[in-house]
Amino acid sequence: MNLNHIGIAVRSIEEQLRLWHGVLGLRIRSVEDLAEQKVRLAMLEAGAVTIELLEPLTADSPIAKFIAKRGEGLHHLSFEVPDINQTIRALKNRGLQMIDDVPRKGAHGSSIAFVHPSSTGGVLIELCQEAGITRGGTMHIETDVVHGGQHPDKWTGALAPPIYQTSTFAFRDADHGARLFKGEEAGHIYTRISNPTIELLAAKIALLESAEAGLIFASGLASIFNVVVATVRAGENVVSDDTIYGGTYTLFRNVLPRLGIEVIFVDATDPERFAGAINERTKLAFIETPANPTLKIIDIAARAEQTRSRGVPLCVDNTFATPCLQRPIEHGADIVVHSATKYFGGHGDIIGGVAVGRKDFIQGLWKYAKDVGASISPFNAWLILRGLKTLAVRMERHCANARKIADYLDRHEKVEKVYYPGLESHPGHDIACHQMRDFGGMIGFDVKGGKEAGKLMMNSVKLCTLAVSLGDVDTLIEHPGSMTHSGYSEKELLECGIKPGFVRLSAGLEHVDDIIADLNQALDRI
Repeated sequence: MNLNHIGIAVRSIEEQLRLWHGVLGLRIRSVEDLAEQKVRLAMLEAGAVTIELLEPLTADSPIAKFIAKRGEGLHHLSFEVPDINQTIRALKNRGLQMIDDVPRKGAHGSSIAFVHPSSTGGVLIELCQEAGITRGGTMHIETDVVHGGQHPDKWTGALAPPIYQTSTFAFRDADHGARLFKGEEAGHIYTRISNPTIELLAAKIALLESAEAGLIFASGLASIFNVVVATVRAGENVVSDDTIYGGTYTLFRNVLPRLGIEVIFVDATDPERFAGAINERTKLAFIETPANPTLKIIDIAARAEQTRSRGVPLCVDNTFATPCLQRPIEHGADIVVHSATKYFGGHGDIIGGVAVGRKDFIQGLWKYAKDVGASISPFNAWLILRGLKTLAVRMERHCANARKIADYLDRHEKVEKVYYPGLESHPGHDIACHQMRDFGGMIGFDVKGGKEAGKLMMNSVKLCTLAVSLGDVDTLIEHPGSMTHSGYSEKELLECGIKPGFVRLSAGLEHVDDIIADLNQALDRI
């Protein structure tokens, strides 16, 4: 059992120093002496201090023995451990009584909170789940979106996480600031670099996506750009599916070549063409499934097997599905990106992006991102955290509404074709059944009569909102060819299956009968 962080709330700093003098055998005369003992003390609030050990302690250390006894003046103790199950066994062996005997298992540690001494002379303990813990398979995602990575504030008991709405963090002294800048000590300097609210959001989304770590950005496009520039250098290339979000396509087509990065577009549903596009200069493969806007379905596991054999990381844009419906990393993907603006936020009031993956990759990505400056505000991060609480129930309604709308459109005489992976007629239906829990809230359809008929239909809706974006509580409808995907040429649109009369609809949370009635009256005008 290694203890990396210990915090104790006591009546006074003097009592704290006496307590630690007895526990650790340190000859502490003042706060300054703590640095010589490889222990750091920071004032949190009146009567509360945090002790951080600069070196881990073993199970045989004085503090490990102390926690099995009733600590005089001990009000609250918490510490982080690398192996939660090992820690639980060690504590039980010392006769400690568990409040919660069914811990959430995590690959990166957990937190134990010692609440108060027990009547038998031991210590009652309660498991808390700290930021940075991955899913361990014991909780359903409906539970994880509510509780995962979060717990009541250990000092105030606040259930909602704090908004650390600050640009700058104070240093305890000049040496403390120097250590933070050198990376010798964990802590916060400036919100562009790190912020507790933003880090909590990153950890929570990583948990939901079965990833080791995550990083939050100002927008989904910023997350994609940073992933590319952290992975690919001038003279190298990215192999991308040809049907992706219009903003991503414009970035790949117009911006990356100016940095000397080539992008090779290919239909990723064709395994031979996809494999043939990868060469010795390929450093990243990028797909989006379901794809925006045609709902193309790509076999993630099959593409991941191909990229892995060539030593190329696979990045999947999972915005349309969310981890409630699909977790690409569980199918072999290396990196997952999202526009958190969409379903994560869910209310059309924020802009944000996220990238998740292995911890070493995210650490490397952070080194680039902190210098690029595409950081999200703490308040926007907090709004996304709030939105995530209802993600599972919202996705259920989005999916249920979309299924009924797709069935309605599929039978309508003025609709030429419907693009929805939940329909058996969709070419990717079988793959979607295998890699998705449900088929999502997005629908594409071709209106008979082409672009003019589609414009008339969209101009005639009354309940649905003619607007871009998606994943909102409102039903949104738009014309990709002239709006979100206007960066494609007419030829490129057709090659990707986006016809002139193609309409994209994001099913909202209204009653589905009202949505269908509105679409019906609009189609009647054609």
